[in-house]
Amino acid sequence: MSTAEETAGRARKTTGSAVVSHRQQFWQAALVNLTNPKATVFLIALFPQFLVADAPHGPQLLTMGITLIAVDCLVMLGYALLASQLFRFLTTPSRQRQMNRLFGGLFVTAAVALASFKRAA
Repeated sequence: MSTAEETAGRARKTTGSAVVSHRQQFWQAALVNLTNPKATVFLIALFPQFLVADAPHGPQLLTMGITLIAVDCLVMLGYALLASQLFRFLTTPSRQRQMNRLFGGLFVTAAVALASFKRAA
C-alpha cells in the first residue's frame, strides 16, 4: 500500500460499516463550529470596540469579518503545513525510538521526583 493510500485510509472515518465522506465530515464540522456559542460570544464582545459609531455598521462588520476569516485561514494553513512536515519527520523509526527514549526518560524523572517528595508536617 502506498503512502498516499495509507493517508487516505486514515483520513476516512468509519462509523460501523459505513464510510463517511470528506464532504460529510466537512459539513458536520462546519455545523459544530457554527453552533459553538463561544465564538459568537467572543465576536460580540470584540467587534463593537472597533466600530465607528457615526459610520454605517454593516460595511465595518463585513470588513472585520472578512479580515478575521482571512487571518484564520492563513493561520490554519500554517498549522496544516507544519503538521504535515512534522508528521513526515516524526514517523521515521529512528525518530520514534528517540521520542520513546525522551518521553520514557521524562516519565522516569517524574516518578523519581514524586517518589522523593515529602509532605510538610
